[in-house]
Amino acid sequence: MHEPGKAEKLTLDLSQVLRSGFDFKQMETMTTLDNELELVKAYLNIEQARFGARLCVEYDVNADLDIRIPPLILQPLVENAVRHGLMSNVRGGTVKITIIQKEASASVNFTVEDNGCGMSDQKQQEILQEDTTNRGIGLRNISQRLKHLYGESICIESAEAKGTKIYFEIPVLPLRQMGG
Repeated sequence: MHEPGKAEKLTLDLSQVLRSGFDFKQMETMTTLDNELELVKAYLNIEQARFGARLCVEYDVNADLDIRIPPLILQPLVENAVRHGLMSNVRGGTVKITIIQKEASASVNFTVEDNGCGMSDQKQQEILQEDTTNRGIGLRNISQRLKHLYGESICIESAEAKGTKIYFEIPVLPLRQMGG
């Protein structure tokens, strides 16, 4: 790489991703939507440097960036979309991150979708099973954390050769109810 500024930015993004990935104490507390989105953007900057025009990213964020959410709840979904959905295909594709806060119901909807290779119904079922011998541990962990915290798990819609959509909804609770 002959662009020192770009190399420096990628190094900073990599350090942010690594720091958050190894901060296990953080898993016990909440983070802000803004912090989680910064982590997602850092991760995607690294992947876009690797894959160039093969990786397109779209954001549709209409939510209070200061709301508290569980840490590492969005970035692993985006990583799965890139690694398993898009980059397993030579042509690449688009990952879209949608976060919409519903004022009337005091909840936030999160959606990560890609137009990649998709997965079979059997693969979708394997991912969410509690059997830890199967792959898909990241999705299973997120689903279990959401179920533990909110009583809901992730939803998966996928079709082979068309892409995958993973979504969930969480309530916006007052800070005192979140233990943080």
